[in-house]
Amino acid sequence: MSSKNYLRLLQIGVIGSLLVVFFVFSNLLFPFISSKQISFNLLMEFLLPFYLILMLKAPELRPRRSLIIYGLIAYLAVILLTCFTGVDFNLSFWGNTERMLGFFHVFHFFLLYLYLVTAFRDRESWSGLLVSSVVIAILESLKVLSGIAYGTIGNTAYVSGYLIFNLYFSAILLVRTKDKNLRWLWILPMILMLFAFNKTNTSGAIIGLGISILAATFLIGIFAKAKKIRRGSLLVFGTLLLGVIILFSQWQQPWFQENRRLQNLTSKKSTFQTRLVSWEGAVKDFKNHPWLGVGFGNYADVFDRQFNSRFYDYSRGETYFDRAHNNILDIISTTGVIGLLAYLSIFFFAIRELWKTLRTGNSHVGWNNEGRENIEVILLFCLLIAYFIQNLAVFDSLVTYVGLMITLALIAFNYSRLQPGEEPKKSRLSTGWELGGLTIGLLMMLLIANYGNLMPYRIFSQTIQAYSKISQGQIWEGYQGYKQAFKNPHPLARDCKTTFIRLISSNPQAVATLPAEQIGEIINYVVQLSEENLAENPKDSLKNLEFAQLMTLVSRFQVKNSPSQKEYYQKALGAFDQSIASSPGRATTYFAKSQILINEGRYREAEELINFGITLNPKYPEGYCRLSTFYYSQKKSNEALASFKKCAELDGLEYANIPSFLMDAASSSVAAKDFPAAIKYTERLTKMMPGDYRLQINLAQIYERDGQYSKAIEAALLVKELEPSLASDSLLYIKQLEQKILFSK
Repeated sequence: MSSKNYLRLLQIGVIGSLLVVFFVFSNLLFPFISSKQISFNLLMEFLLPFYLILMLKAPELRPRRSLIIYGLIAYLAVILLTCFTGVDFNLSFWGNTERMLGFFHVFHFFLLYLYLVTAFRDRESWSGLLVSSVVIAILESLKVLSGIAYGTIGNTAYVSGYLIFNLYFSAILLVRTKDKNLRWLWILPMILMLFAFNKTNTSGAIIGLGISILAATFLIGIFAKAKKIRRGSLLVFGTLLLGVIILFSQWQQPWFQENRRLQNLTSKKSTFQTRLVSWEGAVKDFKNHPWLGVGFGNYADVFDRQFNSRFYDYSRGETYFDRAHNNILDIISTTGVIGLLAYLSIFFFAIRELWKTLRTGNSHVGWNNEGRENIEVILLFCLLIAYFIQNLAVFDSLVTYVGLMITLALIAFNYSRLQPGEEPKKSRLSTGWELGGLTIGLLMMLLIANYGNLMPYRIFSQTIQAYSKISQGQIWEGYQGYKQAFKNPHPLARDCKTTFIRLISSNPQAVATLPAEQIGEIINYVVQLSEENLAENPKDSLKNLEFAQLMTLVSRFQVKNSPSQKEYYQKALGAFDQSIASSPGRATTYFAKSQILINEGRYREAEELINFGITLNPKYPEGYCRLSTFYYSQKKSNEALASFKKCAELDGLEYANIPSFLMDAASSSVAAKDFPAAIKYTERLTKMMPGDYRLQINLAQIYERDGQYSKAIEAALLVKELEPSLASDSLLYIKQLEQKILFSK
């Protein structure tokens, strides 16, 4: 095959890789991620033998001189090194199913870079690639605007990052177009993408794009030769900058506070506050692993160790971070100073080459050939600014990695065109060696593809099938499906095992309906899977917590006070202790451990543990609810009601789940004429038992005594629906309430 055909194959493969953005295979676990990454990996692996043979066959086509490639190699080398020095090799090398960004996957983006700098060797081919990317982004934007803000990418933060790259690619194409009449047509896709970008409403991306636009207007103003362009650009820059300053100087004004979009751009945003807590922990933990970090992809280890229960002030749901949501802190935490320097070297070399490209010849910008090329250089620099800033509040994904590789390769191409040519080297590769090399290479890639991608694909697919069966009540069939999925072990099966563990832990009643021998087999298997997950990183806080909760569940299936039950209790306590040791600031783990102490009759220890958890964050309501339940079980009514009232005051009734206690608390509150508290407790009861008409009767009466006649009418109408036999009584009661409303006016 001729060198030209090899290049054409690489070009087609690279452009084809852009299409994976649309891949969402519903039969896979985490389909928005796994569908794309597996497909991308397979394509990069298929192209690799052809690339290597081309490098031997045509040495003159090897990548031109650019220091960017050395930065990429250095960063990859550090990532690989930390796989061995970190806390969890498999997580560093393979990643997990939710992210699929271990070394194995990141290496495929490096392959993309190699294909780009090799196959795209002139401005025409590069323009074709950029056009392809923009066309695909247009289709993705239409998907976003059709009503699904996360499009086919699965996360609005990823979508906004993807659109930033393609907005700039569109701007570059505009600058490259020589025909004045056609040039401005590129504004249309930019407008479309901006509408889609606006819909994603991602704060970090908005700030990153905004700052990059300011930088672009400033730099064009500095380097413009024509006075009109220079003055106009600087005027736009000054106006935009002044407008931003004036706008955010009014952040305390009511109109600003009431605007959700503007609020999201300030530090008051709850997600920013949770990230701030995470970042503070990362900075505090840095001294423990300054040089090589805790291992690529292992940020959760840092997050857990430095977890501060102040986090619950801003979020009660998502309390486990496996990424810092700040690329710099993530990299320095997981790969240390060495990794961060290697990562930053990529951008240092890129900016260096941009500067040298700009300074070669006439550095002025304008609409002549050289001037437009200089505008392109400025746009590429500003694209790096936008990417870098938005990554200070998020982390990379497949779509942003692909965009970054295209950007870096284009920077290297523009720079390499200015370098003197080298004496072409002659190839000694015969046709026989060429065919033999391709055959061996493709066979090797098939082996790698099978283990690295096809096997995970099968596991993910079988996991979804098994999960569906259990969700439909087919417990035994689902169990058999999971066994089949894990027949051949693979590091990426970890998250798949977790789905089964959580299904069983959260649905013990369904398991209990099975025959005794099947119950025993399922329990033994789920314990085995949990132990396998824990073995990957024995100090993992979350995995220890899951194991402890599983052991607590399994103990319920044992004979009361039997040696086996006590054994499972001890395993649970050991796992709770390790979870606490790995994340001592996490209040919820203390609360969870207290329950097993109560089960063992160790009441004083349980009470002390709950109270200690409360001290970690006195404003977090779960501890007070736990304490009130504990006192209630100990027949300490006054203490129980006092703690429960504190829980309710902190808006924590979601943690109250004992109906009898809620009923007693509501009755006591009514007796004390504390109707607001009684209403809260009864409303919680109606959510727990929505079909109980008697609760609606009680709620209507409490509303009436509190003077909330309209709400009492709503409750009475619901009584009429739930219990038709009381329809006439309900209507009579509603008329009485309507009379009271009239008299109150």
